[in-house]
Amino acid sequence: MTIRLKLLLLLLLFSTATLLSITLISQLTFYRSGIHLAEETERTLADQAHRTLRGLVENFQGRQNDDQRILEFALTRSQRQGGRSRYADSSRLADPPAAYATLESYRPGTVSRQLTVFEAGRTLIYPPVENLSAGMDLRQQPWYRDVRARQEITRALAIDPGSGSQAFIVAGPLLDENGQFLGATALVRPLWTIFAELQLTDSWREAAREMLVAKVPGSATEAAGLRILAVRDNGDGDRPWEQLRVGELLRPDRAEDHRRLLEQIATGRGGTLRLNLRGESAHWIFSASPTAAPFALVLVPHERVIAHATAAKQHVVDETIRGLKLAGALLGITVLAVFFTATLASKKVTQPLDRLASAAKRLAAGDFGTRVEIQTGDEIEALGQVFNRLGPALAERERMASSLALAGDIQSHLLPQEQPQVNGFEIFGGALSCDETGGDYFDFIPLKENHLALVVGDVSGHGIGAALLMAGARGVLRSHAPRRDFNLSLLFAALNKHLCRDTADEQFMTMFYGVLSDCDRTLHWCSAGHGPFFLYRGREQNISELGSTGLPLGIIDDAAWEEGDPVVFASGDILLVGTDGIWEARNPRGEVLGTERLKTQLRSHAEKPAAQIHAAIMELVRDFRDDSRQEDDITLSVVKAI
Repeated sequence: MTIRLKLLLLLLLFSTATLLSITLISQLTFYRSGIHLAEETERTLADQAHRTLRGLVENFQGRQNDDQRILEFALTRSQRQGGRSRYADSSRLADPPAAYATLESYRPGTVSRQLTVFEAGRTLIYPPVENLSAGMDLRQQPWYRDVRARQEITRALAIDPGSGSQAFIVAGPLLDENGQFLGATALVRPLWTIFAELQLTDSWREAAREMLVAKVPGSATEAAGLRILAVRDNGDGDRPWEQLRVGELLRPDRAEDHRRLLEQIATGRGGTLRLNLRGESAHWIFSASPTAAPFALVLVPHERVIAHATAAKQHVVDETIRGLKLAGALLGITVLAVFFTATLASKKVTQPLDRLASAAKRLAAGDFGTRVEIQTGDEIEALGQVFNRLGPALAERERMASSLALAGDIQSHLLPQEQPQVNGFEIFGGALSCDETGGDYFDFIPLKENHLALVVGDVSGHGIGAALLMAGARGVLRSHAPRRDFNLSLLFAALNKHLCRDTADEQFMTMFYGVLSDCDRTLHWCSAGHGPFFLYRGREQNISELGSTGLPLGIIDDAAWEEGDPVVFASGDILLVGTDGIWEARNPRGEVLGTERLKTQLRSHAEKPAAQIHAAIMELVRDFRDDSRQEDDITLSVVKAI
């Protein structure tokens, strides 16, 4: 991606971020406020509707009870007149019977007609019915037989013989002076006059489902519930519960709701509950009955109750979307304006950068004399001046890198180029610097009488300074070692005087020096602050750590060193002498390798040749360090008796 494009994107980001943020925050605030208001309205409407419905039910229940008492009172009057001769001798009634007249004067339209049926076969209907079937015998109706059997006022759901529609029949017996059954008189109440008294609002009534139900007790095969006896319409709506049919058992979706409904109905008081039926929430409005008598049940969808709140919420959503669209249009216009402005402005900025990029390519190709002329009077001009100083600096750095590479090559030739051959032993050594040059040193110096000097040293620090000190120490050691025979203390004293004279106060060198004899398989050694080093005994398979016998070299001019206890090798014994770059290596989590992991690796590879032991330990350090940078030089010499 070019700088011009990045600059363009940056300008677009800064110019549109504020507008976009303000728009989103304002729209989100408006949306949340609107939704909160709509939800509060919904809760308020639901609570208000619940209270309204409860009031309607209580009023409805009261009217139903009043109507029931009036019906029974009117029916009692007709019973007293039922046996009189004018009823027994007439085939048609010119005047309304007492019950019908009473109801019409008190509450017109409550009943549609009164039926009087005599056991002898005569039937009187008021108002008269012209189209009553000639062969119809009302004595065979279930309500008549029930009155004849019980001889008390009964209620039943039956067919109005006049209109052929469903109706409530409230019937009572007609008795003579001796209490003999003469027949029955009944008042016919159209079914839907009951629902007319439930004064629902028009919006609720349009979506309401009106039914007549009766309680049915539970059985071994079926749980208790409400049986649908009549439905006001044909159930052609698209709601799941609008497909309910006569004869079905009506139960809410949840068993707990079903139990609550039956308990409230059992109290004999009407009520209202919000329950789910077939996945839809509805308000159940009912006039209850403690007996098995039918009662009215009306379902009003909850969504119709909260229709105003739902419309308000949708209005908020619509307005939010409209606002977001408007903000998007403004944002698009802003982006186009910024695009054209930024394109023109970015050319002035990017042209000097293009010249810098071309010059940088020439510089990367090795043309350190590359220069660029930029006169913009700003930071880009300062960048050009810095770039013009890069060429000479890189040329100098390249010369320094070549010198360091040469120094590293020279230092590598100062270290042993091949491994020594000593009867009865395998010996292998190697060093790995963390920079081009290092301060670690190892050496194998042949001495007289089949003796070999083993040397491992570590100069403080690393880099070119440590490498120079290591080279000087090597020269002094190689010149003094053959002349000092096997007096290690005198050898360390001579080397220490040289280092104290030629090094700064903060520099010093640790060194292990040992003389190995292949005749008696013995190592005489001395350590100037160098350690620990490790001796593995093959027979016992244990590892001991040997430490320093004196101060590091180059610190105190008149320091003295003592020899350590000679090491006598048996077959399978192994001596490891290394620098602290091994056990102080760190992994990416900052943990150090430590000596215990080193010992474990030595034990697991003790049966292998010295070269493989050396490789295994170097691999341990490399794997433990993982992606971490090597922080110190690493040197290791392995001596194994065979």
